Amino acid sequence: MNIYILLVLRFFKTTRKGILSFLSIFSIVGIMLGVSALLVVIGIMNGFRSEIENRLLRFTPHISIIPNRILDYSEIEEKLRRFQEIREIKRFTIIKTVVRSHDKMDGVVLKVVDSPYKELKEAVISGSLNIEDGVVLGKGLAQKLNILDGDSIDIFFGMNLIPIKLRVNGIVDAGIYDINEHFVLTSFKTLEKLIDFEISGIEVYLYRPSNTTSLANLLRKDLENMHIYTWIDLNRNLFSALELEKLGMFLVLLLITIVASFNIISTLSIMSQQKAYDIAILKVFGFKSKDIMIVFLMLGILIGLIGIVLGNFLGFILSFLITDLKLIKLQPEIYFIDYIPIKTSIMDYLIISGFAFFIVLSFSILTSLNISRMNILDGLKRI
Repeated sequence: MNIYILLVLRFFKTTRKGILSFLSIFSIVGIMLGVSALLVVIGIMNGFRSEIENRLLRFTPHISIIPNRILDYSEIEEKLRRFQEIREIKRFTIIKTVVRSHDKMDGVVLKVVDSPYKELKEAVISGSLNIEDGVVLGKGLAQKLNILDGDSIDIFFGMNLIPIKLRVNGIVDAGIYDINEHFVLTSFKTLEKLIDFEISGIEVYLYRPSNTTSLANLLRKDLENMHIYTWIDLNRNLFSALELEKLGMFLVLLLITIVASFNIISTLSIMSQQKAYDIAILKVFGFKSKDIMIVFLMLGILIGLIGIVLGNFLGFILSFLITDLKLIKLQPEIYFIDYIPIKTSIMDYLIISGFAFFIVLSFSILTSLNISRMNILDGLKRI
């Protein structure tokens, strides 16, 4: 066995009055908690963003095109179909109005589209997504109005608030509080025979939502006199706040990991004092300062690596339990979602482990360099 490894294992196992054992364990636990906290918090921020994105994209178009004036929409659609990234094009109209069922009323946003959103199929909790001869509601609105699928509601239109009775064909849980509480969806086919209204604009859906920004920039150059918004533009404040919070939490917890890594300095320093005689004997038998430094550097790295590995394991277990068992509940009217999701990737584990290892390595180098300068005579006096 390599002499360095043999000495590292011997120093790591040997204790005096339990002091070193306690300090080593304390160092390992500190690093473990710091790494696991980093993994869980970064996972929460990633999961929160991913979950919000998924839920928003069930109902939010990737790109919205709103003309400044009334245009021939068929010409716009023809231009859009030239782009292979586009999966679907819908015309839409948004009308703020009031709905009534029995003796209950509520303000809503009525959205009229060509066809239902396929992404909402998984969100249907009652009835269907049939909007050809009726409407689909969010579950919060349905609860407030005390209605089920198959019932009818009155929707008021125009300056005179003329009610039009429509059948509720389905109820959905979109996963977002505002949509669930104020969401009514129907089709042009349902309304065009009942009232007159203008088309608000065109919704564009891509095969890959990640291409939204680049395509929107191309459309802004190609389509004049039009407002073009991406789903990112419409939710920019939300995502900016999430990114800022993620960065802040990462820095705070990284400082916690740094503080925990200071224990390595204490552990190695006390160990060097208690092993001063052994270090002196090693130097007498030909060990150089460089060799002593390597031994204590490897010892510090060993303590750090054990803490990092255990931290990764603990972070994985906590992430699994919190996400799969939905242990932490949230108020959906405040946080958009009703539980804390955690989403981590291999890259997150590697980056966080890399930061922790760099901190451990830095402190170990500084401490082992100081220990290697110990004088032989000072060590021999401590028999």
